[in-house]
Amino acid sequence: MEQTHNEVASGHVLETPIWVFAIRIAQIVLSIIILGLAANIAHDLYLDELGLAIAVSVLTWIIVAYALTTEKVPDWHAGYHIVAVLALDAFLLILWLAAWAAAAAKRALFKVPTTVSGCVDNGSTFNSKNCFVKRDSIEILFKRGLDEMAAIAGLGALVWILFIATFVWTLLQFLAGRKEGRFPIDMGTASTAATTTTANNTYQMEPKVEQQPLQPEATGQYQQPPQPVQSPYEQQPPYSPPQDPQAYPQYPPQQYPPQLYQQPVQQGSELSGQQQQQQQQQQYHQQ
Repeated sequence: MEQTHNEVASGHVLETPIWVFAIRIAQIVLSIIILGLAANIAHDLYLDELGLAIAVSVLTWIIVAYALTTEKVPDWHAGYHIVAVLALDAFLLILWLAAWAAAAAKRALFKVPTTVSGCVDNGSTFNSKNCFVKRDSIEILFKRGLDEMAAIAGLGALVWILFIATFVWTLLQFLAGRKEGRFPIDMGTASTAATTTTANNTYQMEPKVEQQPLQPEATGQYQQPPQPVQSPYEQQPPYSPPQDPQAYPQYPPQQYPPQLYQQPVQQGSELSGQQQQQQQQQQYHQQ
């Protein structure tokens, strides 16, 4: 499992052959020599072209060290990106072109032999030697300085050619790898793909947990089942009268005896008791 993960994680790293590694080492060695020559001249006479050569040499160490360590050290593969290597190689390619061209142009200006006297070294790190020519202060280079300036221009051009070689080879490998689906521009996509591949290659069995539906708790109360709710807007079928008139029995009308109205006995009436008795007898005969 760990071996598979390492192969997926390092898939975005371009493995360079031994000759490319040798060129990288040569770039560092030549830049160290150029820095030493430029610093030796700048100690006596500082020139802007020498300062550029020194700065480009230091940048070369940093960039080449990044390209080698992130490729060769497995723990540092996460910091490798082929687009970054291409961009940094192109950046140094331009800087070395400017450095050696400027050094060669400056060296071509020192072509008039000059006799000087009264040179004084003030002990400074840069631009420490001062010489006077006919009471004027001018920039001059001795024979050793001229040779070192020419060496800076020549070695700088060689380093420039070496960076052209590494840049072109890396670019061709990048384009070929893109056709094969390698070297994604977005590193987040590469990390996601690595994680997905690792997850697919994982065969560890995990316990399966089955989820049961929630059962209602038993209580002492009776739960009435839900009743269907009838919509108030449900259409009712129209009323149809029965087709068979004999479906219902018919009954003859019943006769009820006439009911007589009985006058209530008036209390406190002036009628005598005999009259009241006669009225009651008449009501009885009528019944």
